[in-house]
Amino acid sequence: MLKYLSIISLYLLATICYAQENQNYLVSEPYKNFDIDKRYYFNNEEEVLMVKAWDESVIIQRFNAKNLTLISEKRYDEPDLNYDIENVIRVQNKVYFFYSMWTGYESQLEQLYYREINMKTGEFITDSKLLIEVKGKITKSPTSTYRGVQEHFKNRKIPSVKFDILVPTNENEIFILYREYRKNKKDVKSWDTLVLNYFDTNLNRISNKKFKMPYSERRMKALNYNTHDNGNLYILTKVFLDDSGVEKKKKRENEANYYLELLTLAKNANDIQKTKIELPNKYINTANLFELSNGNLLCSGYYSNGLHKNLNHSDGVFISKIATDGTILTNIAYNIPTSIIEQNAKHNDKREFEDIILKEIKENNDGSLLLIAEQSHKWDLQNQGGYNFRYNDIYLTKMDSENQLLWMRKIPKEQKGNSKPGHSYTHKALLGDMSYNYFNIDNAHYFLFLDNLKNKNLTQTDKPKPHTNNHGGYFTYYKVNDASGEVSKKNLFNTDDVDGKYNIEDFSKKRLFKVFENEFIMEVNKKRKEDILIKVEIK
Repeated sequence: MLKYLSIISLYLLATICYAQENQNYLVSEPYKNFDIDKRYYFNNEEEVLMVKAWDESVIIQRFNAKNLTLISEKRYDEPDLNYDIENVIRVQNKVYFFYSMWTGYESQLEQLYYREINMKTGEFITDSKLLIEVKGKITKSPTSTYRGVQEHFKNRKIPSVKFDILVPTNENEIFILYREYRKNKKDVKSWDTLVLNYFDTNLNRISNKKFKMPYSERRMKALNYNTHDNGNLYILTKVFLDDSGVEKKKKRENEANYYLELLTLAKNANDIQKTKIELPNKYINTANLFELSNGNLLCSGYYSNGLHKNLNHSDGVFISKIATDGTILTNIAYNIPTSIIEQNAKHNDKREFEDIILKEIKENNDGSLLLIAEQSHKWDLQNQGGYNFRYNDIYLTKMDSENQLLWMRKIPKEQKGNSKPGHSYTHKALLGDMSYNYFNIDNAHYFLFLDNLKNKNLTQTDKPKPHTNNHGGYFTYYKVNDASGEVSKKNLFNTDDVDGKYNIEDFSKKRLFKVFENEFIMEVNKKRKEDILIKVEIK
């Protein structure tokens, strides 16, 4: 199958320092562009492995990470094979390519296959192997809903995966999760059943378990999933007290119609354990789930004090540290300081502190934490179909190992885009070049994003001019000192004039990846059906 063809100070607002355009980058020679949306990037010592897949074609490329030269390119085509690409993952230096097939209404089987890729040669080294076979149809992957919430977009025209292939941080196992088919299409009468399959790193089956969710689909909204090193699956969810499926609070009531709950699907238990997470007199509006280095879980996000009409307005950030047995160890909240609220006060609008979503954390060796959030929201284009998207300011919260707040910062950013009927529904019609990439280098935090050219000399009190998705701009990064929270800014290059000769497009945060300690590579299109690699050194 798949025939081989070829080829810091508390609450003080940081001073923003600016630098001239930084020319520490290297551009590769152009190479053929494949109009493929699903791209996966892996580092292998001084090489980069790229897997590009769409429909019946898979292209595997190897590049030298130092001089950006193409080492090899292999292409595999199977035009008669009707499959869906599920994922390409790396675990313990093994790279697996997963795809699924529906056998048709006669046999009615959902099948998951895999092939292994040799990182050193850039070739498939195994034939296709059947891994999971399910009688009858299955529902789209469990995590697809929460990914839509995280990135603030969902569209039925975008193919959804059916199987979630998940790897815990210790990389000792591979979890494959899917949902049984829901016969009742009404959310108020439908309870999800998840099937969790355990495999070793060679994809030998260990066991599988089935869990029926304790609430109907209408009564719960999954926020995140965590595959823990102990073999448990943890699901952070909002639980609703009614069938509205919408977060709300009546004016004269002290409670909202929802609460936060951690569900534990233990490897050695049959029942789902539930842990309620709540803050007195506060209303959690966004939250996320992470695993800490000591094995404990961190639930963190933003909350409203309930004085605003919209519960999505954020007045502060909270953390809950939770033991693996569900015991809450720490539950603390921090108000957003006045310095942050007043940073761009004369420019603020009614949405200024709405929809702040915690997206990632950085845990330091001393036990301190940096919480990284971004203001991002989506709303319908009335009478037009499609959506508008906003990816605005980045919010940072630093605390020590004893949960004492050290500093908060806001990095100014404003990006917008939309998805309308008739779009090709590729990455540039959705997330595209909006949002940010984060790196940690030498006790400093770096946030890279594409910005409007008019923001080149932005001051700390200015309101950013919005960058529009897929319209070029300045590639910029902010550096934040981990100890002090001091912020500085550098402009790297104009996407309309890279290396003095390239006008690049199809820039995407999903195509940017770190290769060495202070270097990253991005893959972009230079038009004329050619791509180039740009390697940037951060100093």
